[in-house]
Amino acid sequence: MEPCDSCSYTYFCAIATFFENNEKSVQFFRDHKVLPSEVVCPKCGAKCSYREDQNIWRCTSTYAIRGRKKRRSCGFSVSDRKGTFLDMAKVPPWKIVLFVNHFLSRYWDHKGVIESLHLSSATFVLWRSFCCKVTDHWFANQAAIGGAGLEVEIDDALICRRRCRPNRVSEPIWLFGGVERASKRHFVVPLATGSAGHKRNRTTLIRLVKKYVKPESIIICSDAWLAACNDLNQSGYRNYAVGHSENVVDPSSPSVHTQSIERLWLDLRKWVKRPGNRGKYLYQSLARYLFVSSDSASLHNFFLQTGQLYPHKTREDIEESNNNS
Repeated sequence: MEPCDSCSYTYFCAIATFFENNEKSVQFFRDHKVLPSEVVCPKCGAKCSYREDQNIWRCTSTYAIRGRKKRRSCGFSVSDRKGTFLDMAKVPPWKIVLFVNHFLSRYWDHKGVIESLHLSSATFVLWRSFCCKVTDHWFANQAAIGGAGLEVEIDDALICRRRCRPNRVSEPIWLFGGVERASKRHFVVPLATGSAGHKRNRTTLIRLVKKYVKPESIIICSDAWLAACNDLNQSGYRNYAVGHSENVVDPSSPSVHTQSIERLWLDLRKWVKRPGNRGKYLYQSLARYLFVSSDSASLHNFFLQTGQLYPHKTREDIEESNNNS
């Protein structure tokens, strides 16, 4: 069965559809490959049958025993949730859907979720960490933007200065990103001032642009990155620069500006300064915010990502994975 091509649920529509409805919730998980629609027996290659009362897939095929008239059952079985997003879950499926539905809202409220879904604090923290792994995975694998003739604004920004314990030395947090003007699609990646991560230099910028901006795009940058952007002309990009020291918009060409990316930096600075955003969870918080503010922010896309990150596994898959590692 192919995964769901597209489905759309508004915040309140999702509540009305899935509230206290485990059957629809489980089918929604299957449609998005969070739960398997079919399982093939790794022993004999036959399709397994699903036992709904036990939540397991069982192989019912038999094979002949050499020298005897009797046949032997394959006997393979695996949990419906093994290795998936719902593995070992003690929360009803409908609560998981609505938990994610609220997680993807801009007005994420910890207390409201706990009280509305009757969750313990430990359960809330556990499912929040599962959801954050999905948005972190998306953050680390953002899709390229732009394309032939499309304008993409790029820039870097100092978002905040994080205080590091125990001596509380301020560490600058830089981000590099781009915004596609037509669709407002964007990408953002952290830049490291130390030895880890992406360094803030010319080589890094060129590499990141080639990774996250499609060839033949029209790149608009600040004059600080003009020299690096000129090197991209040989790779099929066109670029224009805005002299921020003199003008916000190029007087000779009003379309040459970086107001879209500046707006993104403004929103991000407001977000990281919100109460409750702790320094050690900063990048996790950024990943959630960027996912929510992107065109990927929907139950449909979230659970497609989830199905890829948490694929269904049999015991043989786990043993093979352990042997390879």
